[in-house]
Amino acid sequence: MQKHPQQLQLAQHYYAGVIIEPVSIKHLVELTQLIDPTNTIQTTGTPLELPTRPVVYLTEDGQYDVLNAPQVMIGANLIRLHAQNRIQIGRLTEPADLPMARLFYGILEPARHFGDIDPLIHAAYAGNHNTALLKQYFLTQRLDQPITTEQLVLLCGWRVRKSTMNNRKRALGYTDPTRGCKARTESNDASHIHAS
Repeated sequence: MQKHPQQLQLAQHYYAGVIIEPVSIKHLVELTQLIDPTNTIQTTGTPLELPTRPVVYLTEDGQYDVLNAPQVMIGANLIRLHAQNRIQIGRLTEPADLPMARLFYGILEPARHFGDIDPLIHAAYAGNHNTALLKQYFLTQRLDQPITTEQLVLLCGWRVRKSTMNNRKRALGYTDPTRGCKARTESNDASHIHAS
């Protein structure tokens, strides 16, 4: 089994170490839909390269956690494999890279490719480790500087309009109703009514 170390770019200035190696498709639970249920497809001796390479993390109990499963499934739309077929994967070598890989494959790419912005909004405003990673590696700004709606629209590749992003932020509870031009107008109107 040949293993090839490589660098996987997750952000402009962030690279994760991966080993490119072949693994039987049957070991990748998230990708079992690619297995031919009739077993009529012949197995091949050489490892296959899928249109989107699965990026995986090998857990302590020996399970492969596919970090970019939705992207792989869409890329392999018409592909069916024998359960014994081996495919090339990129396996993360450092546990420290896992949070960044989860942010990239589980939050940023779904926002960019599928318009799934709720996880991105949570990551941007929850004030957790994902927020810090977004600010440090994707927005290159100070940790105390707030993330703007325009930056979120840019992060999702302009797939979503600013008004849609603001509506989702409001629905998820990340918008302060006392801020903004409409809030000030309403509060001024209210104080005017009480004064008269």
